[in-house]
Amino acid sequence: MGKKPLLHFTELVNEFASDNEEAFFDKFSQSSKTKTGAGGTGLGLAICSEIITVHQGQIWAENNPGGGTTFCFTLPYTQVVS
Repeated sequence: MGKKPLLHFTELVNEFASDNEEAFFDKFSQSSKTKTGAGGTGLGLAICSEIITVHQGQIWAENNPGGGTTFCFTLPYTQVVS
């Protein structure tokens, strides 16, 4: 397979419980740490995970030392040289 660049985005407000890391990407899983209590359907990260997995990539979440969560993913690609 080709190269796998690392891409990431950071959500500065909330962090997740480290014992719940795998559930982050489960369908209908919602954070209990939202500031407003307004939750979504719990499908966003599950959809991201499915798309990235189908394309042979990886996705994971990391807590930031100063608070918040960083979501990281890799996707393989092959550079075509002509």
